[in-house]
Amino acid sequence: MARARELTLTATAPPARRWWRRPAPLLALALFVLDALLLGQGLVAALLLMLVGGLLLPKALLMFKLRRDGWAVVRRALLFTLTAFAIMLTISGNNRLARDRAMDVVEAVDTYRGVHGRYPLSLDALVPRYLSAVPRAKYALAFEDFLYEREGNGARLGYVEVPPFGRPCYDFTLRRWQEIDWRRLSGAGGCPRATPLSSRNPSP
Repeated sequence: MARARELTLTATAPPARRWWRRPAPLLALALFVLDALLLGQGLVAALLLMLVGGLLLPKALLMFKLRRDGWAVVRRALLFTLTAFAIMLTISGNNRLARDRAMDVVEAVDTYRGVHGRYPLSLDALVPRYLSAVPRAKYALAFEDFLYEREGNGARLGYVEVPPFGRPCYDFTLRRWQEIDWRRLSGAGGCPRATPLSSRNPSP
């Protein structure tokens, strides 16, 4: 009788959800996409680490102290910690990629100017002779393209490093990277026309 009741309960019990269908992994994936590929700021990663250090780990320690099973909380804390580090590594890698690709574009623009005596009106003019295609600055869902403008005898190339306002910009006249004050942004492509806050090392 007891065996039959056990089999009945087993048959009627809902099937266990696979790990990727559980709320915590789905939430972690959504937060990764939001911060690493859309916002690109690292704010969500910082909040996740604060959540782990300020809530989840103390909760797990308290549960263990009360002789309760706290391993589920530990696993959730580990998941969110890994998500935070994955976000930060993705953002950092994307920004390094953008700088490397930007220098390829700078070289192509300089070569174009050497041949034609002027800077191109747009980056599309570099294709296909100087670039096989205009590259994206980074792999992201927003702010992924290079920003370019030609003004008079000069030109500027930029990209969004920390959305929406952190925009390094290469000035072809000054031949250096500039970090701009987002409150004084103006001009097509988001490149500075005001005095930069600081200057980066000149390119070779």
